[in-house]
Amino acid sequence: MIAKQSSFLFLILFCIACVTNSFFSASCVTKSTHSISPTTTYFKTESTSENEQKVASNLIHRSKANDDDLLQTPQFLTKKIEVLNKQIAKKEEEISAANLEADKEWEEWGPQIERLEREFENVRARMLNDTMEASTSAKVKVLKEILAVSDNFMRASQAISPSTEGEIAVVDYYKSIYEEMQAVFVALGMKPIATVGEPFDYNLHEAVMRQSSEFDEDIVCLELTKGFMVGKELIRPAMVAVSTG
Repeated sequence: MIAKQSSFLFLILFCIACVTNSFFSASCVTKSTHSISPTTTYFKTESTSENEQKVASNLIHRSKANDDDLLQTPQFLTKKIEVLNKQIAKKEEEISAANLEADKEWEEWGPQIERLEREFENVRARMLNDTMEASTSAKVKVLKEILAVSDNFMRASQAISPSTEGEIAVVDYYKSIYEEMQAVFVALGMKPIATVGEPFDYNLHEAVMRQSSEFDEDIVCLELTKGFMVGKELIRPAMVAVSTG
């Protein structure tokens, strides 16, 4: 009886030891599995992500290739041409309508616009002419005054009979100043009036005397004082002698 109880007790202890050993092994396996699972999961995730990217890239390339192929199909090109032709026709209609509207507006306002343009050109021409005339008149007034000074200056230089080197130098100085004044007159547009050999013109010449000469009758044969003009404006007439033939 005691032997049977001992055997039974031994069997129970053996079973407990086996269960304990199995539980410990399972626990270790579980811990080991948990400790390596992050690394394993990382590699699995990275590999899966790369595969997904490759698949997505292939799908995109295939989609683009299919789109390009679709855009080159005769059906698509024909439809595109139809759409473009409709757009062109619509624009042509809009242009035609705009031209008709412009023609209508021109019929109403065109003559008035042309009349205003002509009036503007006439006013502009008159203003330009008035400005030029005013400028010429101002020049004439100034030149008349300066011309009188220039004549007196020349007469004074001619009245000197230089006999010494100093007097000769003074006369030369007068002549140089006179030449500078004449250059200023030319720059202002002043021109001398033609006289000797020209037909006598009451608008340009003033007859001081008449005398016989080799020229025909009523031809200027001698210039006594120069006359000048600026444009069509007379600064002063030329004093002349007229031939009697």
